Amino acid sequence: DPLPTLQEAVDLYQGDFLPGFYDEWALVQREQLRQQYVLALQKLVQGYFRLGAYDQALDAGQRLIREEPLNEWAYEQVIRLCALLGRRDDALRYYARLRRNLAEALGARPGPAIEQLMERVRSGAGVQPERRAPLFHEDIALPMIGRERTWERARDMVDALRREQGGACIVRGEAGIGKTRLLMELAQYAEGWGFPLWMSKAVQESAAAPYQALRQAIVPHLSPLLVERLRLEMDPVWLASLAQVIPEIRAWATDIATPPPLKKGEARSRFHQALIHLFRVVTARTPLVLIFDDMQWADAASFDALVAIIEATQRLPLLVAVSFRDDAPEHRRRLEAFLDSLPASAAILRLGLLSSDDAGRLVRAALGLNQPAPRFEQRLYRTTQGHPMFIIETLRALHDRGALFQDAAGEWRTPWDDITEDYRELPLTSRLQELFSQRLAQITPLARAALQGVALASRPVSFEFLQRLLDAPSQVLFRALDELVYYHLLTFEGKEVRLVHDALADSACQLLTPEETQAWHANIAKTLIALGDASPAILANHCTRGALWAEALHFHQLAARQALELSAFQDALEHLDQAIAIAERSDASPATRFDLVRQREMVLDVLGDRDRQAADLDLLLALADAPERKAWVHLRRTKFFTDTGQFDRAEQAAQQGLAEVRAAGLPHLELQIRLAENQLFIQASKHARAWENAQALVALAQAQEDPIALAEAYRIQGDALLGLGRHAEVEPYLQQALAIYRQRQRRREEVEILHLMAILATEQGRIAQARSLYNEALTIARDIGFLQGEAKALFNLGNLEYLEGRYYHALANYDAAGDLFRRLQNRRGIGIASLNRCAIILDLLGGDEEALQNIQEGLRIAQEIGDPISEAHAKSQLGAYLYHVDRD
Repeated sequence: DPLPTLQEAVDLYQGDFLPGFYDEWALVQREQLRQQYVLALQKLVQGYFRLGAYDQALDAGQRLIREEPLNEWAYEQVIRLCALLGRRDDALRYYARLRRNLAEALGARPGPAIEQLMERVRSGAGVQPERRAPLFHEDIALPMIGRERTWERARDMVDALRREQGGACIVRGEAGIGKTRLLMELAQYAEGWGFPLWMSKAVQESAAAPYQALRQAIVPHLSPLLVERLRLEMDPVWLASLAQVIPEIRAWATDIATPPPLKKGEARSRFHQALIHLFRVVTARTPLVLIFDDMQWADAASFDALVAIIEATQRLPLLVAVSFRDDAPEHRRRLEAFLDSLPASAAILRLGLLSSDDAGRLVRAALGLNQPAPRFEQRLYRTTQGHPMFIIETLRALHDRGALFQDAAGEWRTPWDDITEDYRELPLTSRLQELFSQRLAQITPLARAALQGVALASRPVSFEFLQRLLDAPSQVLFRALDELVYYHLLTFEGKEVRLVHDALADSACQLLTPEETQAWHANIAKTLIALGDASPAILANHCTRGALWAEALHFHQLAARQALELSAFQDALEHLDQAIAIAERSDASPATRFDLVRQREMVLDVLGDRDRQAADLDLLLALADAPERKAWVHLRRTKFFTDTGQFDRAEQAAQQGLAEVRAAGLPHLELQIRLAENQLFIQASKHARAWENAQALVALAQAQEDPIALAEAYRIQGDALLGLGRHAEVEPYLQQALAIYRQRQRRREEVEILHLMAILATEQGRIAQARSLYNEALTIARDIGFLQGEAKALFNLGNLEYLEGRYYHALANYDAAGDLFRRLQNRRGIGIASLNRCAIILDLLGGDEEALQNIQEGLRIAQEIGDPISEAHAKSQLGAYLYHVDRD
């Protein structure tokens, strides 16, 4: 019997842990102990009540009220117990105290359940010690049924966390199948072991700002103490990168600098690495549990970051649990892409329908039945097919319609118990949505409007929002919300209200015509604009759905700009797609369309979507209505064709661009096009042509007094001479470029020059100097969070170690570089690191199985990305491996 143990536990509790101490660890421990105390008291009230030990139950309830003076459930139990013990005056006093507490603290009043209880107390009708059905008492949790194996796997991950082993689990299944419940059980179990919880519940991605799901998990846990720990234990570049996406950090660290500039995709990788450093600091003292619910709705940037976080669970005492709906094609596509990007260690937990036996157990648990009701249970199972939420909502609907009730003895009955053979008479529906529709038919028009407003807002909303949206008096709206809570349609979440379940949204709005839905979204947009507390992404969503085209175009542009500032490129792309579609339908000017498509083409470049990027370049060429715009498009086409290895087309585009700028007299663009053209010559191994053009390029940059372009021209000169093998002439040009970059604090470019100088030193046999240059590049890359530069330096240091026969040092560097390449999803880097690793293993161990795995990975990647040089390298290594095997 757990009651004596629980009683002993609550008797040991003497109040707040270390009152007066405000260190973070003390605050966390204090709240965890208090929550455990409250939970134990709740269980004592329920346990003693079921045993008929009303005095002991009342004592526990009174202690609970002292601890939580706004806990309506506790007051309801105390009032009921006072009535059962014949202490009617005490029951009235407790009710008056509850009314006073709620009015003073929240401006609210007791809910319908307590009011109904007080009617019986006042009338003297008495209060029966009814058998409490968990279904109708939210304070009594239903047990998890039919999920024993899944729960065991989830619990094992928490147990592993106790041994400081991280992990990740993805809970998938259709709406209402029990995903959120499983996550909440996992959270409660983890909390019982003292692990802190950081939780997030996503909103629909079309209304989400970049990183919203991620920020929702992190921001509530920021504090002066945590930020100070981050300042002490993280390099400044990581903290600065975090503060760009989570500016709340600056509230306690106002002197954080802006991180050094990187290319757009590199800044995103830097932020992901900064997140890993954040969780490394947090988990250094205690393991952490991260929970992300309903991630099918999450913004793309949070999804992208979550992959990096889950990958880090292999090295940190961090457990990440994610729920994901998979009952719609778009959800399944998103989920499968997400799963493909996760490490093999991530556990996939799929929840399905309940078996007939488990469905019966759920019915009995929901109604508090001690004995099976086989025919009734089977009738519900045949209708619901074992869908847990459908079973629960069917029981609610039967109860609401009077077809399921408790008799005077507290037994559950239906009107057909004595005559039925299989309960075919039960008024059941075959679809969950029909049940919700029946419940909606019972509510008042204002309550229905409030529900529709919450459903269409696609997120929790405040009372002020609903009052403005519906133009309803406060007291009238309060009654409507009470009605929705009573019918289990809405629930309060702090100061906001939300749908009890997302599945309600379709039912709440199914009777609206398209025109009415459009009008709702327009009104929601106007209300949010008036309140001034919504992000551009949310406003863009509602303005689009409300056909407010001018406002929609404006907010999509703002949302795209915000996303780009945060390196959230997929989110930016979605807003730009919408903005371009709106611009086309609203006959926006060619200049507006050109600017939007130009932004999108640059985003597609970062994302590597070459087919769409090529289409946008063609569209830009058609939209360009001035020589400067045409020249800019040819510049972008030159870079695109260079990056995709179409060197002849790149050269043609450069010549077209040069013709435009020379005819129009645009020297600044001429300089940029010629720089791109010379980079093309370097990439195409046309080093002689690059060198021939370099002198004119330097003169042009000097004439325009453009120091960055001048440094780039010097770099191209050095690179061209390296390619021509004229090593003795290279260094002065690289030194001039390096001096300019250092003077202008262009540290990313400084890293690139140091790499070239190290290559030169290696070619000339100056290995010690090459090592020094790579180490200098490595230090700078780490200082500014330039992960690609760091990986490149580690890889080349590995090459130097290999040349000098320091094989184990070389392996360590290749492994470190390969790890970074994996985080960056740089497949070419992964493949080359694997092949170089293999060369060492063959030298050391001969035909080892690990060497074969490295060769196979390198060969597969080379073939998939179309890299013939790496493919030839892999086949050469495979030949060496087979030679070793045959010889052995």
